[in-house]
Amino acid sequence: MKKVLLTLTLILVANQLWAQRDIEITAFSGYTFKNTFDIYGGRARIDDGHTYGGMLAVEVTDGLDVEFMYSRQNTVVTAYSAFMPNDVNEDANVVYYMIGGTKTFETMNSSLNFFTGMKLGGVTIASQEDDFDSVTKFAAGLNGGVKYFITDKLGIKLAMLINFPIVDVGAGLWFGTGGGGVGVSTWSPIVQFNMQGGLFFRISN
Repeated sequence: MKKVLLTLTLILVANQLWAQRDIEITAFSGYTFKNTFDIYGGRARIDDGHTYGGMLAVEVTDGLDVEFMYSRQNTVVTAYSAFMPNDVNEDANVVYYMIGGTKTFETMNSSLNFFTGMKLGGVTIASQEDDFDSVTKFAAGLNGGVKYFITDKLGIKLAMLINFPIVDVGAGLWFGTGGGGVGVSTWSPIVQFNMQGGLFFRISN
């Protein structure tokens, strides 16, 4: 449902701005570093792994875009807890779908721009083999990087991102192994750091 609402919002915004503003489409590939964090009665980890996806940016005013991002990481999740019947070590996907604003800063070189941004949305963590129940949570993210225009329509984008899934982590984490869930939960920060690069194509009106 969250994915549908975000997609509809993006379509409505793009439809209103299309006739007057530029649209930028980016395909990217990158690498997300591992993150280890506490869970109730134990520890859990999301391993590092290849990340790929795409972005659609719609210009609102000069230098300011509304941007929708979809990214997918193939990884391994592990967890152990005194309240879980078995340790977890499973192949998983981490999928972000976020919308936010990006500010571009021009430089003395007209082909080179820097940018920063912030996004809000959701993250879904799911088993590749359906061995545990998937979970969808609210997420926030910060990003920054550089864009280089090869032509006035085509360029290269390099970026660094920090994504923050906002979760209350119970003893069973997301990994519903069929055992009894424990009613105690604790907030624990999950911070995913990502580096990526890709090509972007600009459609001007």
